[in-house]
Amino acid sequence: FQSAICFPTSASSFMPIKSLPKSPLSDCLHYRFHCRRNGSLWLTLAVSLILTSNQSATARPQKTNATQTQPTQTQPTQTTIQLPPLEATIVSINQFGFGFKDNFGTYAYRVDQDTKFWKNFTEQPPQSFVIGDQIIAEFKTSKKLGTVIEELTDPTTYRWLKDNRKNVQLGKLIAGKPGTIQFQFADGTRFNYLTNEKSRVLINNKLSGIKDLKVGNTYWVQPRTTPSLKTSVELLTDTLHKELDTNVKNNILFGTLQAFDSEKSTLTITDAQGTEWRLKLDENVNFFKNGGVVDSTALQTNLAVRIRFHAESSGLKVAEAIYFFSPS
Repeated sequence: FQSAICFPTSASSFMPIKSLPKSPLSDCLHYRFHCRRNGSLWLTLAVSLILTSNQSATARPQKTNATQTQPTQTQPTQTTIQLPPLEATIVSINQFGFGFKDNFGTYAYRVDQDTKFWKNFTEQPPQSFVIGDQIIAEFKTSKKLGTVIEELTDPTTYRWLKDNRKNVQLGKLIAGKPGTIQFQFADGTRFNYLTNEKSRVLINNKLSGIKDLKVGNTYWVQPRTTPSLKTSVELLTDTLHKELDTNVKNNILFGTLQAFDSEKSTLTITDAQGTEWRLKLDENVNFFKNGGVVDSTALQTNLAVRIRFHAESSGLKVAEAIYFFSPS
């Protein structure tokens, strides 16, 4: 806990991060916030660590026989807690980092040379963030600095990044160089994927290589993201291959459009495993094609589509956005 940078409860303004005091857990608004925000799990973990520490410090040594071997002295291990993302408002900025405020308190965190900044779907310099911006911060643990900001984004970009890093995407290859390829999605946004020896490429259902990809062609991309938020290609294919992860998660479905009923506002798709899905269109549904916004008349059967949806209490899936490209 001593590696955490936080304000004591009496602090009301942002102090230079180098001068921040080391506060006990009971005075650390940051940990109180995370205990409340994440329920009893964090609270139980924090209390358990305190009790364990106290018991270790106050336990009386056991009597031993003279012939009994004395235990070897070991250094105590430091417990590291991976903090969840923080959604807050920027209230202060200095050369060392940022000050944030939310409904539970005020916090300050350092940045380092590896901190990433994203705004409006593109990577930006730190100066692009100003006081008053709504943000979501991800954290990492630095050996030298303790808890530091790993990535700082606006909320919309945060959700977009999370989608790109976890879910199968449909995109057009627009650039590539050794170790990196760039895709443009149907809404016009762009994202870079790393490639390595573990990246698998299937062209016409045959094992191929990155060198066989063609700029301008459309591909399905299944990502792999490390804890350090580096996203690489796990599987890339030009067809709706059965190896693509079709588990319905994060409110994303993808497949081939089988039917569209404009009068009933419904559509039917078949995923890579052959499972059929029927969805209703939200009254404010958006259609994205080739990087721009279109209307429902652009939909055609047999198109490869990617759909973001929400589920109603009845279980009915309602499409909020549909992404697709012109047939190759």
